[in-house]
Amino acid sequence: MTEPIEIVIVEHHPASRLGIRARLDLEEDIVVVGGEAAIAEEALPLIGDVLPDVAVVDLSLPGADGVSLTRDLAAVARASGSSF
Repeated sequence: MTEPIEIVIVEHHPASRLGIRARLDLEEDIVVVGGEAAIAEEALPLIGDVLPDVAVVDLSLPGADGVSLTRDLAAVARASGSSF
């Protein structure tokens, strides 16, 4: 059996974050949620610590552009020798 895909959720709406997590938790044999962040400032260190396979990123985070955040997250992953 292969290892589950580790996912980090970056979403500022608590209900949306909960819904995404609830759906992913139904796939516990293939997916594990490695962490959650509500804002960009929480996401960057979280990604650096967890180094997930996938990041689900809200494109309309308050105070941050989700596309720019995704680029920053990819840079963190590359700097650590990982990629997603």
